[in-house]
Amino acid sequence: MANASQHRHRGFTLIELLIVVTVIAILTAIAVPMYRDFVVRSNRSDAIIALTELANLEEKYYSNELAYTTTIADLSYPATSANDYYELNITSSASVDYILTATPLGQQLAEDNACQQFSLNSFGQRGAVDGGANDTTQECWRR
Repeated sequence: MANASQHRHRGFTLIELLIVVTVIAILTAIAVPMYRDFVVRSNRSDAIIALTELANLEEKYYSNELAYTTTIADLSYPATSANDYYELNITSSASVDYILTATPLGQQLAEDNACQQFSLNSFGQRGAVDGGANDTTQECWRR
């Protein structure tokens, strides 16, 4: 007959469980902000794609009308980017040039402080500014 002291209970101790929970909490505290930052940066491609498409449509419009348009509706393009992260606008002077802008909406506006407005003009010059109107073109337009 086996002695009671020879029976071992298998399982985890409370200390082992606390260590595992602590490790998971530390990894989560590091991973979640890094993930959110990655998502915000990847959403910027929505603005870049929309501005590039609008620039192509503006050039097509110019080849037909010999003037640029100031309304997105003339280009048959929606007023927001494909994933609705950015509001799109066109400004033009004397129909000889244009500046396209993309301004973040919703969660993108709240979380992306570095890129509060993207721009692309008729000369292909890219621009971006943060909330303080500081030039952030290099950071915002990088691929």
